[in-house]
Amino acid sequence: MTILETLIEQARPLGVIAEIALCPFYRRQGRDVIDTIRLTGLPGVSASRLQPVDAAEALRRVLSANVETDTVLTPRPYYAGLDNQGYPLVKFASVVGHLHYTQVRQALDLAMPEVEQKLKMKAVDQLHSALPLYESFGLKRSEIQSNPDLDLLLGFGSSVSLDFVPTYQSSLAS
Repeated sequence: MTILETLIEQARPLGVIAEIALCPFYRRQGRDVIDTIRLTGLPGVSASRLQPVDAAEALRRVLSANVETDTVLTPRPYYAGLDNQGYPLVKFASVVGHLHYTQVRQALDLAMPEVEQKLKMKAVDQLHSALPLYESFGLKRSEIQSNPDLDLLLGFGSSVSLDFVPTYQSSLAS
C-alpha cells in the first residue's frame, strides 16, 4: 500500500472522499500513475483537483489535527523524486538525507543521543551530514573494523535512519 493510499484510508472515517484520476500518458503504457486527486469532505480544502503531493500534505494536515484518530502527530515528511525507471515517486523519508536541507542539522542533533546509545560510545563532535559517523566519535577507520555496528559507523550523517530521530514516528514509514 502506498503512502497516499494509507493516508486516504486513515481519512475515510472522517468522511473524506478521494477521486483519483490516472495520467492518460502512463495509462497507455500500462502503468497506473496518479495525475490528480479531488478530495471532498476536508475542512479548509477546496474540492478542486490537487497534485498527489499536495493531496498527501492536505490529508496529513487534517489527520495530524484530529487527535481522535490513530494517526501519529508527527508523521515522517515525504519527498518527491523519481523511481529507478524515471517515473514520479512520492514516499516518506527514511534517512536524514531525505529531509529538506533546513531540517538536516536539527535531525542530526536529535539523533545524536540515540546513535550514541546504539554504539555505546560518546561522541566527541556533532554528527555531520557529509562525514562518516566514526569521525564524530573520534575514531579512525582502522579502529572500527571489528565493531559490530560497522555499517552505521561507516555511513555518513545523511544516511542516518530517521528511526534514530525521536520526533519522527516510524509507523507510517514505507
